[in-house]
Amino acid sequence: MKKVYTFLLASSACLFVCNVSFAQTTPSTPDRLNKAIYVEVFGNGPLISLNYDTRLKKGIQGGLGLRAGIGTINVEGTDSNGTSDNINIISVPVALNYLVGQKRSAFEAGVGVTPIYLANELVNDNGIYTNEGLSVVGFLNAGYRFHSIRNGVMFRITWTPAISSEGFTAAYGGFSLGMNFK
Repeated sequence: MKKVYTFLLASSACLFVCNVSFAQTTPSTPDRLNKAIYVEVFGNGPLISLNYDTRLKKGIQGGLGLRAGIGTINVEGTDSNGTSDNINIISVPVALNYLVGQKRSAFEAGVGVTPIYLANELVNDNGIYTNEGLSVVGFLNAGYRFHSIRNGVMFRITWTPAISSEGFTAAYGGFSLGMNFK
């Protein structure tokens, strides 16, 4: 019987401590900026990018915000003639965005640029050829964002048309999954 009382007392103490700890980390925080960190697939990076997003006004879910990220991809291959090709791409999407909605769901609209560094190494019987360069692609964002009212899951689905030296390309979109926090 003593073991049962000890177990109940320990369980109650644990629940009390967990409740107090949780209550201290999730109060309304009007003095803090809402932030998010997320992984975006496709979208404004070459294939995948890690991004940080913050609102510019404290204590609100919507409104004006900034986003910055980094993405990379490395593709290696060899053709039937024995020529190997190694392509490295690094991208840095940076954007100004606006969220319309103060609850869990919001419409996101934004504009930004993605500097892209590309290095290509081609190896065949005639030698090694390297090519590298920097380009900048502009983009627009329009889509849906879901974020928890407090700390928690966030995801977004966006249409991200690109504007480059080749013109306007409408056929881009992305999916993001991450966490928002205060």
